[in-house]
Amino acid sequence: MTKWTSEEEDWLKQNFRFLPQEEIIIRLDRKWSHIWQKAKRLGLKRSKIRSYSEFELTEIEKAYIAGLVDGEACIGIYEKKKKDGTSNQTAQFIISMSDKEVIEWIAMKLGLKVYHIRLSKKNPNHKDQYRIDTCRTDLIRRLLLDLKPYLKIKYKDANKALDFIQLYKYNGK
Repeated sequence: MTKWTSEEEDWLKQNFRFLPQEEIIIRLDRKWSHIWQKAKRLGLKRSKIRSYSEFELTEIEKAYIAGLVDGEACIGIYEKKKKDGTSNQTAQFIISMSDKEVIEWIAMKLGLKVYHIRLSKKNPNHKDQYRIDTCRTDLIRRLLLDLKPYLKIKYKDANKALDFIQLYKYNGK
């Protein structure tokens, strides 16, 4: 077994609690039993659920994420069809890009899952996409309130989504 570097230990401390086991194994290129033993020695524990409300973004992180949102995100109100045939409207927040590392960092910060969309099978000239999305109005509301001072392109979309959430979520409609 190879010795752990300080960079690996730091990465493990930041990600062990929330990232999927498979992702940790791939990133560290180690057996899960070795990773688990190291985490135990470092006093780390796993958590199945992570909520954005547990975290505070720094102002720099807010500005950085806002820049990505301006360029790569969709913020809007969408119709969501139910199994019974009826539908309702919901706010939705989506970021999709080909840079896996960036989207994983955002997902970790926001407590969201990363979806891998394979485009290279259909067309070898296309890069695979990585996506996070949510319809959780509590998360969208807090995130948009945090990012709004830094948004330029998506500022109006953020306001529309916040108005919608205020009207339908917080007024009981």
